[in-house]
Amino acid sequence: MVILTLLAVSPLFVQLMLNLERENNISLLKNERKYNKKFLIICGVLITFVMGFRGMLSGSPDTLAYSELFSNLWSKNNLWDYLGDQLQEQDRIWLFSEIGFSTFMWLLSRISTEPQLLIFASSAFIVYSVMRFIYKNSKDVMLSVILFLTLGLFSFSMNGMRQAMAMAICLWSYEHVKKGHFFRFLLTVFVAMLFHKTAIAFCAVYFIKFLKFDTKSVVFFLMILAVFVILIPTIVQYFDDVFDKNYSQGESLESGGIAQIGIYVLVLALSLIFKRSLSEDKGKNYLYLVLLAFFFFLLRYIGTQIFERLSYYFSYFIILFVPTILETCGEQDKKVLKFGFIILSILLFIYRFGSVFGNFYLCF
Repeated sequence: MVILTLLAVSPLFVQLMLNLERENNISLLKNERKYNKKFLIICGVLITFVMGFRGMLSGSPDTLAYSELFSNLWSKNNLWDYLGDQLQEQDRIWLFSEIGFSTFMWLLSRISTEPQLLIFASSAFIVYSVMRFIYKNSKDVMLSVILFLTLGLFSFSMNGMRQAMAMAICLWSYEHVKKGHFFRFLLTVFVAMLFHKTAIAFCAVYFIKFLKFDTKSVVFFLMILAVFVILIPTIVQYFDDVFDKNYSQGESLESGGIAQIGIYVLVLALSLIFKRSLSEDKGKNYLYLVLLAFFFFLLRYIGTQIFERLSYYFSYFIILFVPTILETCGEQDKKVLKFGFIILSILLFIYRFGSVFGNFYLCF
């Protein structure tokens, strides 16, 4: 409890420390990118330390299951034989077999089959990818890090290892979206699918940039979402057939998630109040992507739980969208809103983690 609370507020102390250093360091004072990089490195190390040394019993059963699988890889001397066995057991074509994660574990097991190595290595990759994503896109790195830690992305990264790694890979693909490198984007998402097939949902990100913030684009966007809702049974059945899963048998979640809905509503409401942020291309993209995250999250109530998992891919854009909105406010409004977001998000984190991290502990 104490460790996680300290981690949630640690970006504030890191910023304070660097601000004190910046007063005596002219190069750090003038170079904002250097300051941001140093801030993110320190925060990244702290987050990796907490994530990487968590116990196998923390959070969901996934960490324990992967740890046990990893500890038994010492006898698998040949990678291709091991992957062949995986494909045969799953009875699926390799494209949807998620062999990327199996390859990652096998290569790591050549160093050691100590499960903590798997937990630490996966955590380090996820955190590095997130910090890089924030460095390249956020207008306020400190606020983005706090939002990452407190709004559920951090906790999911410790509960869903494979998907969290797939999401981290997708964050790398966003640079190709910005530069218009379509095939590089598809290749990166394809690699993410080899870790978790739900990464295919991230393909929507590339096409969002073609939408404008006008009536025609908004209506078109809402029509696409409406068609998606109508086709939910067909889409879920298709996923069942292609991925050899039983998503159609999953139950909808009829309760819970109120706090998460509140986050989406608050962010979207602020985006309407401070419309100037939408005049920027990035701000417009973030709005549509946050709406997409909200849409998939709401589908948890009428579809199956798989849609909530899909929403996580787009939730990362909340940590960019909030600083983008605040950047357009007046200086006084910006300070008040930033302070409010920090306080509310930390309080929400403290309220949530009792149940989410009920089994959380560190292994030193």
